[in-house]
Amino acid sequence: MRMEYLGSTEINVKKEVKVVNRAETDGNKNTFERYRGYLLRGFLLLLVGTTIFSDKAKNYVDLTYLKFFIDLDRIDSYSWGTAAPAFLYWELTNAVVPDYKYVAGYMALLQAWVYDHFKDIGGAKSKSYVEEMPRACKYDLTKGQTN
Repeated sequence: MRMEYLGSTEINVKKEVKVVNRAETDGNKNTFERYRGYLLRGFLLLLVGTTIFSDKAKNYVDLTYLKFFIDLDRIDSYSWGTAAPAFLYWELTNAVVPDYKYVAGYMALLQAWVYDHFKDIGGAKSKSYVEEMPRACKYDLTKGQTN
């Protein structure tokens, strides 16, 4: 059932893998566009599933979010900026449960918020930060953190 969100059926996947191998030599624009859509959907699913809606308790990306990528022209109309803190807040409410072992969500967003609102524990501010940059870039990495 999830294959329909990728724009294909399970039966046709093997055939399509062979087709994409020939698409470069044939120069078939329709084939390239179809596979470009597949790649975009896969990349966006990975991006959304590992950043905004990350789930630390599992080691896979939930395919529930794939339904948002059926129509690639509508992606920019979704309110991803509202969904990220809402999901993070929902996960933080779960984190106060004594048996809960993991905190999920976009931790860079939480870290930037903590640095902005709790001045005593704020990170070292970056000298190269400009207001047009993402808020998380405002602070330099602390000891033990890497890019």
